[in-house]
Amino acid sequence: MPASDDVVIMSSYENQTMLKLVKEGKVLGFAAEYPVMMGRISVDLAVRALEKKDHEKVLLVAPGIVTKDNIDEIDPTQIFAPDGWKPEFSVQ
Repeated sequence: MPASDDVVIMSSYENQTMLKLVKEGKVLGFAAEYPVMMGRISVDLAVRALEKKDHEKVLLVAPGIVTKDNIDEIDPTQIFAPDGWKPEFSVQ
C-alpha cells in the first residue's frame, strides 16, 4: 500500500521504537503511562508500609501524550528502562 500524506499514526503503545518514530515524524505521538515512575512509587510505598511509616493509600500517575512538540521536555527515564537494562529473575 503506498504511503499517503493524509494518514497519521498515533500509537497506544510506548517503547523505544515509538520514541524514535516520533522524533523522526513518522508517528504523531504515543500515550505515556510512566511505568518506571509507577514502579518506583510502588516500591517506595511497599517499603513505607513494611516499615510502618505514614504513606498514601492511593497514588495516581496521570498519563500523558508524547509528541514531536514536547518530546524534548519529557524525561524518558520515567517511561523506559535504561539502555542495556536486563531483568534479574533470581537472587542468591
